[in-house]
Amino acid sequence: MKKVCTLLLLIAVLFISGCGMFNAAEATDYNQKAKVYIKYAKYDQAIELLEKSLDTYFEHSSTHYWLAVCYEKKNNMSKALWEYELAVKYDPNMELAQKGYINALVKSGKMDEAIIAAENYFKRLNAPVREYIRIGKNYLAEGEEIFAAYALEYAFQKSRPGSGSTYLKKDVEPLVILADYYRDKGDLEKERQYLMMAAQEDQTYEGVAKRLGELGVKINIQRKQVPQTSPLDKELQSLREN
Repeated sequence: MKKVCTLLLLIAVLFISGCGMFNAAEATDYNQKAKVYIKYAKYDQAIELLEKSLDTYFEHSSTHYWLAVCYEKKNNMSKALWEYELAVKYDPNMELAQKGYINALVKSGKMDEAIIAAENYFKRLNAPVREYIRIGKNYLAEGEEIFAAYALEYAFQKSRPGSGSTYLKKDVEPLVILADYYRDKGDLEKERQYLMMAAQEDQTYEGVAKRLGELGVKINIQRKQVPQTSPLDKELQSLREN
């Protein structure tokens, strides 16, 4: 009798597992069709398909992400935020969903929540410094400044000196990447601020002192000075105050 019960339980588990795999595949099929409608800005038709996808498999993070995209395109930010939240809940490592969620929070004026969401994502990711730099560079290329700045500033804060180092310095490359970005945009003030942060940590980093000199800044920074506030922090503080 015990063997029969065990066999029946195993069959039930396999059946449920098989149904789950079938449901996920069916949901993915709906999603693929919906993405075609999204490509041609047919958002209502896409939403209809995505809702069918959720009826099939509710915990599909990609479905919630694409629904969020549709609602954001239709300027329904409350529904967009809800769907982004579900997307990151079911897959916290989904980079597109995390970026979309953070940007939607910023767009909705919820700066404090955007800060918390970005910090939580990068902490949870727990990736090597080079991965945060990769994320930051990719989003700078897309013009996603806030998400990129968080990634690169987090890379700077997370970085550690190499093996055998006798002077504890963080890697300032992420700050220089941001300085390069703002130089190319013609924002010399933000370029200067990021170069100042880099110089405070490592005055010998190639090109930093020269570039600051060209911006009219004389390098005379002591190691124990009060740290420079990042341009990102200043801008977010200004937005919160206004």
